[in-house]
Amino acid sequence: MKKLMNTHDSWRYWANDLSEQDWLDFVQENDAVVQAFISAWQTFYDKNYPVTTVSIQVATPNAPKNHLNPATELIALTEKNESSSELMPIRQPENPKPVYELQQKTDLPLAEVANSPTELIALNPEIRQPENPKTVLLTKEPAMPIAPKITPLPNARCGENYLVTLPESAQDVVFKPDCGLTWDAATQRIHGKPTYSGDVEVRYSLVYGDNVIPTRQTLYINPNPRDLWKNIPSNEKARFAKPDVFCDEIDTIEGKLLAARVRGRSHAHVGTHCDDDFTIRHHLRTNLHLIAVSDGAGSAEFSRLGSQVVVDAVADTVWELLDSQEANFTILSQFDLDNCKRVLINLTTRAVYCAYTSLHNAAKDEQIPLKQLSCTLLFALSLPMENGQWLTATYSVGDGAVAIWRPEKQQLDFVSKSDGGSYSGETKFLTVEETTKDSLTKRVRCIVSDDSPVLLLMTDGVSDPKFETDAQLSNPQRWADLWAELQTPLRNTQPEKALEAWLDFWSAGNHDDRTLALFVPSVFFRQPERLTELPSPSIRTENAS
Repeated sequence: MKKLMNTHDSWRYWANDLSEQDWLDFVQENDAVVQAFISAWQTFYDKNYPVTTVSIQVATPNAPKNHLNPATELIALTEKNESSSELMPIRQPENPKPVYELQQKTDLPLAEVANSPTELIALNPEIRQPENPKTVLLTKEPAMPIAPKITPLPNARCGENYLVTLPESAQDVVFKPDCGLTWDAATQRIHGKPTYSGDVEVRYSLVYGDNVIPTRQTLYINPNPRDLWKNIPSNEKARFAKPDVFCDEIDTIEGKLLAARVRGRSHAHVGTHCDDDFTIRHHLRTNLHLIAVSDGAGSAEFSRLGSQVVVDAVADTVWELLDSQEANFTILSQFDLDNCKRVLINLTTRAVYCAYTSLHNAAKDEQIPLKQLSCTLLFALSLPMENGQWLTATYSVGDGAVAIWRPEKQQLDFVSKSDGGSYSGETKFLTVEETTKDSLTKRVRCIVSDDSPVLLLMTDGVSDPKFETDAQLSNPQRWADLWAELQTPLRNTQPEKALEAWLDFWSAGNHDDRTLALFVPSVFFRQPERLTELPSPSIRTENAS
């Protein structure tokens, strides 16, 4: 054996060339060493692999020389052949019981058992096993609880309600920095209105089995669009400068005239002037009420001057005619209905013509192109008759709206049609073509109301967000909704100031100048509360000429 080992190139490979007889001779000559090795190996294995028990039957070292090779992976049971003195392998049953039995109670699949450390020991027949091998029951470790699922927090918006639910095991929620939101442990919810915009770190703990896991998530709070708009004052020394906001109020025998205009956010953001304008007047001798509003074209550099010129020209023209010595208009309300209509229509058409003439003269005097004064024009003349009826003449060119509304009956007596152009946002303006007889006949209307109506005139800065489409201008319900909104400023001790504040309402995408002018009969100031039962809103088309 030693000679064989010495003749090999490497002692690591000497065992490969040993014959079966060499192995038997080695075992017989070194019985004590083999037994010590087996004992040491068994001690090592029992210490490092306590969960697996292997029952192995091993041929003794003193077996006959012609015994099967102990290095064989599996050694069969043997018995002495009757016809021979040699030990011969016996015929194995159909289900042979191997000498090396792996006694395990486990739920592992056979493929996994075959790859377990037990197999490595079983293939070493020289390991002597105890006479009564132990059987160990392998048990599974308890399964860990499923970790709670963490989903990204949805974005919030500053100043708007926010609500989100965290996992059930979340606790001790804090916000860095404080942002106005609140943690409700009872409902596992974050809620409130953020007062801060930007990234907020939400810190909390999650219970996971017996562990507490610190968790951090980022919540992004969008700024409120309103906060992004600047309010830069316009230049008071600029040419044709006018106040950024303005309101007015006149008490009459029949009720109250009030109006307000505010500069749109689109102008305020860059510090430019308001292009809208209005005028309200009451002629005491005739009891005639006048309301006029105008919207200067955004593309016209000095349209703010144009809107101011046309509303003042309308009022000045009507007042000059009413105060004329050629006709006694002091008894206008006593005229029969047809004569009253004729007078109001004549006043209206003359006012339109003079408004355009004043616009032309202003452009010439200021030496600027007439187109730079482009603007719309909407106005109404309303007269109470002695028989209790009201006669109202209206005119409109351009977008915006003129309406005669009777709240007690939820009835829309009249509404003007908006002039839209070929493209979105395009409209018509007061031009020389609008002063022709045909055009005036088409645009001037005269409406009779059985009792005192509410008059509402507005530029498109109000009509667009409140009615959205031209078709909705003829929907009485939309006017009922608007009237309900206006109850708050109308009940104020300074309704004109309250109306000015109301015009600053928020409407996404609608940031134009806003002007609203009204005549409100006295009855609605004496009874500030709305009627509890109102008829369904309706529109009336009769008595219009």
